[in-house]
Amino acid sequence: LNGDTIAAADFAVTGYTVTSAVESSAGVVTLTLTESGAPNTSATPLVAIAALGSIEDIAGNANTSDSTAPADGAAPVAVSAETTSINTIDVTFSEDVNGASVSPADFTVDGNAVTVSDASGGAGVVSLTLGTAIGTGDTPLVTIAGNGATSGIQDNANNWTTTHSIFPADGIAPIVA
Repeated sequence: LNGDTIAAADFAVTGYTVTSAVESSAGVVTLTLTESGAPNTSATPLVAIAALGSIEDIAGNANTSDSTAPADGAAPVAVSAETTSINTIDVTFSEDVNGASVSPADFTVDGNAVTVSDASGGAGVVSLTLGTAIGTGDTPLVTIAGNGATSGIQDNANNWTTTHSIFPADGIAPIVA
């Protein structure tokens, strides 16, 4: 490809805005997208060349219309978390996760012992049970482990998490003593 002939306007991605397009390696174009809704790392939207003849190879040959639906290559990411009781935290991922890949070792909650009480991964939610109760206003840091290749939590396309953290929202009602 002739990288000088590649522009964001050359591409259309269903449900997204293309903000940049660059030839990242020989013959490979990397698109940067802005999502129009909630984060969804399992999305595989149709990618189309929107501008006929605007992209050229190094010999000056212009493109023709083409489109493809890419495979899911993005790992799940924790997009929200909420304390649901003094002993539980629900972590919501950007997509459904493979429940069989979820283990207590994948989570750290500010030095608290953690067990996984629901790893079904339905709607991308994993429920954690804490070994020690937290206060009704506490929002302890939740760290999700992973190396992006062989450890952590997998989605249903076998993409692994990388280590990242999130503070849960306070979802516990105050207790009047």
